[in-house]
Amino acid sequence: MTNLPTTVDELGSLAEEGAVVLAGALATGAFAVARARIAGMFRRLGPEQEAGAGRQLDADQDLVRDAAPEEQDDVRQDIAPVWRRRLANLLRDCPEVVPELRELLAAVREALPEERQGWVQTIVARDNATVYGAQGGNVIHYQGAYVREVPPADRDATGDGQAEV
Repeated sequence: MTNLPTTVDELGSLAEEGAVVLAGALATGAFAVARARIAGMFRRLGPEQEAGAGRQLDADQDLVRDAAPEEQDDVRQDIAPVWRRRLANLLRDCPEVVPELRELLAAVREALPEERQGWVQTIVARDNATVYGAQGGNVIHYQGAYVREVPPADRDATGDGQAEV
């Protein structure tokens, strides 16, 4: 059984993740890992789509490389939405590329320089659900009043030894 997204939201989230990782790889050593495989995924839509994706990737690589170092992140941010749309269309038309794209994103993330490695977290809540997420930390959830024991020196005027937090 493959782990294919089941909703448009999930496909959109994967496209967003792909666009961010791909844009982050531009003008880094990780681009070599991504370029041929991304273009190859578009081959499913026809040879002209594969060639067009390859040309666009090369042009985007040049845009980032030619930008001043302090402007490269802005250029990447401008490029990402275009690739989000392209990847979303690819995933809609060829959902069988989902496992391949996920594998590629993991490989590209590993190849990125540490300062380009970003975290992406996708959380989908349905049917009146509550969702919690954390990256690199903890989620602490309190419901209702939390009561803790207070040292004698800090007790309130009632002297009951408890304080509401």
